[in-house]
Amino acid sequence: MLFFHLFNIPRNVDLCVNYVSIGGVPLVNLLTRACYPVPFFMIISGYGLHASSPSFRRQLIRVAKLYLCYWVTLVIFVSIGSYVRPEKYPGSWVKVILNVLGYRFTYNDETWFLLPYALNALASGFYYRLLKRYGRKVVLALSFVISTVSTFMTAHYGNDVIPKPVYELCLVFNLMFAFMVGAVLHDVHARGCGNGLFGRLYKRLSPLFEGRSSWFYIMILVLLIVLKIIVRTNLIDGFYALAFIVVFLKIKRPEALNATLAEIGNKSMVMWLIHTYFCYYLFHDWIYGFRYPLLIFAIMLLLTYLSSILILFITKKIYRLFSLE
Repeated sequence: MLFFHLFNIPRNVDLCVNYVSIGGVPLVNLLTRACYPVPFFMIISGYGLHASSPSFRRQLIRVAKLYLCYWVTLVIFVSIGSYVRPEKYPGSWVKVILNVLGYRFTYNDETWFLLPYALNALASGFYYRLLKRYGRKVVLALSFVISTVSTFMTAHYGNDVIPKPVYELCLVFNLMFAFMVGAVLHDVHARGCGNGLFGRLYKRLSPLFEGRSSWFYIMILVLLIVLKIIVRTNLIDGFYALAFIVVFLKIKRPEALNATLAEIGNKSMVMWLIHTYFCYYLFHDWIYGFRYPLLIFAIMLLLTYLSSILILFITKKIYRLFSLE
C-alpha cells in the first residue's frame, strides 16, 4: 500500500534518484503495477470475517470503531492542514460535514475505500448465507460478474456521469469479488475441497507443489509479479492477489519477520488512513526530498507506524468511553 502510493505516479517518481529503469520506466514505478493493495485487503478481510462469523451487532461495533478511528485522523491531520495548507483545510462547513460522514473524501482521496469496505463488511453475513446455500462456484461466478460490470462502469464513466449514490454502490460491488474469494478460501480451509471443481483442481495441482523448497515458491512469486507487470488489467487483480497470498504462505519465513509483519498488520488500517497525508497532501516535498526510493519508503513506513501507535492509543480511550471494546 505504502509502496504503491509512493511510486505509482510518474511525476513523483521523477523526483527520485532512479538507478534502474526498464524500457525507460523506473523499476519502482513498474513494481507498483503488482502492488495494488485493495484486493489483498479484501481477500484477507473476507477470509477473517468468514472465520470469525461475527453477528451483525458485532459487525456494527467494528464499523463504528473504524469510523471513530477515521474521525480521530481527521481531527489530527485537518488541524495540521489548516496551518500547512489553509487553502485546502478545513474548507467550508459542507465540506467538513461530507468528509466526516464519509460521503466525500476531499481531504484525503485515498480513503475512498472506507465506505465501500464498511458496507461490504456489514453485508458479509448475507454474503456468507448465499455461499452456504448456493455453493462456491455460483457465488464466485456471480460476484465476479457483478464486480466486473461495476468496475467497467466506474472506470469508463466515473462519478462525473454516474450519480453519487449509484457510484458508491458500484464501489461496493467492485470489492465484492475479492471479498468473496477470501470467504471461499476460508470455506475450503475449514470444510475441505470436496469432490467438486475445487476438489478436482486441488487433487490435480497439489502433487506439483509437494516437497518444494522455499526458493521454489519465491521463484513463483517473482513470476507472478512479472506477469502482473506485463498484463495491465484490473480484471485479474483478485486472482493475482489470491495466488500471491497462497504462494507467500508456503514460504518458510523467520519468526522475526512473521512478528514484524504481524505488528505492522495490526496497525495497517490506521496507516492506510493517514499515509497519503504525509506523501501527497501535507508533507509531499519533504518526503520526496529524501530522493532515494528505499529511503523514502523506510521513512514513510516509520512515520505512519509511529503515528498509528498514537492514534490507536487515543481511539482506544474513546472505545472505552463508549463501551465499544
